[in-house]
Amino acid sequence: MPRVNLKKPNLGKLLKPYEEKWVALSPDRRRVVSSGDTLKEAESKINKKDIESVIFMKVPPSDTVSVHINTYA
Repeated sequence: MPRVNLKKPNLGKLLKPYEEKWVALSPDRRRVVSSGDTLKEAESKINKKDIESVIFMKVPPSDTVSVHINTYA
């Protein structure tokens, strides 16, 4: 049986080199698949068959405050 890593990825460390850029993350959020100055540029670097499985986001500058809200049903 394959080993599963349940530890949450450290997105701060992973995304630090991509501040103020668009990135595409792998579905498990453990690696940056592509990046660019615009969403279109990041998108253009991805194989079209994989485009629906990645997560696109704009990385904020590290000096901004981030608020995370979890809701539980």
